[in-house]
Amino acid sequence: MENQPSQQQPSRETAKGDQTITVGTGPGAGAVNTAGIILISVYVVLLTLFAVYILIKIWPHCIGAPSVTQTQTTVATQPTDPKPASPDTAASTTTTSIEAQCKNPEWIEFFWGRGYWVWEEVRLLLIVIIAGVLGALLHVIRSVFWYVGHRAFRASWVLMYLLLPFTGALLAIAFYLVIRGGFFPQAKADESNPIGFAALAFLMGLFSAQAGLKLKQVFETIFSPAPQGANAKPEVPTAPAPGSPSPAPTVSAISPTTGKTGGGETVTISGENFADGLAVLFGEAAAVAVTFISSTTITAVTPAHAAGSVDIVVTNKDNQIGKLLNGFTFEG
Repeated sequence: MENQPSQQQPSRETAKGDQTITVGTGPGAGAVNTAGIILISVYVVLLTLFAVYILIKIWPHCIGAPSVTQTQTTVATQPTDPKPASPDTAASTTTTSIEAQCKNPEWIEFFWGRGYWVWEEVRLLLIVIIAGVLGALLHVIRSVFWYVGHRAFRASWVLMYLLLPFTGALLAIAFYLVIRGGFFPQAKADESNPIGFAALAFLMGLFSAQAGLKLKQVFETIFSPAPQGANAKPEVPTAPAPGSPSPAPTVSAISPTTGKTGGGETVTISGENFADGLAVLFGEAAAVAVTFISSTTITAVTPAHAAGSVDIVVTNKDNQIGKLLNGFTFEG
């Protein structure tokens, strides 16, 4: 998770390459509580089970059915003639090939025996949508357990997790229409391979951010790029020029924000541009231990310190400093 501001901090700007990103102070800076984590987990599990059930029900079961060949041989006998029978009269063979056919439309029953007639075109589109949802749900599951495990799950990201399955479905539809219309315009749905389309849709959902950016790059090549808004945030940071110094770290939040004067408690620090090998100070006291997780997240063990509020200072190996004023309070 990125750009998770502390509730006490005002809005500020940080340089990112040649662009400026404003860290906001809106709602959602606090950590998600246990009830929220349980509700999100239930939502993800139920939606995953529902999507898998629908995918199994609508999957075309007649795909790959072998053809049936019937062969009938008739042998002509000539008991009164000692001569061997001619090839034309000795035997006759009739071969009939019966190809397995899928019903179109097909009656499919879902919950409690409720059924619908589903055409092959609709079936293929539904497979694409459900596969996109499942890919996005895998992204959600991996991301949620990572940030919950590191105690860095912020409320500002809950909406993204709730809407990501719908994003995956819409992106899967977009890529399906582009590929189907561009490369298979004359192909019928019952002649298409659902596995290939499902695999592509699943990857679109799993890598929805990358897929959205790729579509943006394609259309910005064809059309003129849209003007940036006043508060636009770049989805991909602009890399600094070769030889330019690395950007300084910024500290935007710490969780929890209070601890005992005896120290020994693990806190999670969020921000940007963290580098491996950094150091953390609580006021003038160095953290007992620091663990680098990513460029936006680190953990630290608090030192013993007198009661009161202190600044959190993060120093990268290149001696560039990021500071969160009065970010942590030691309590007796």
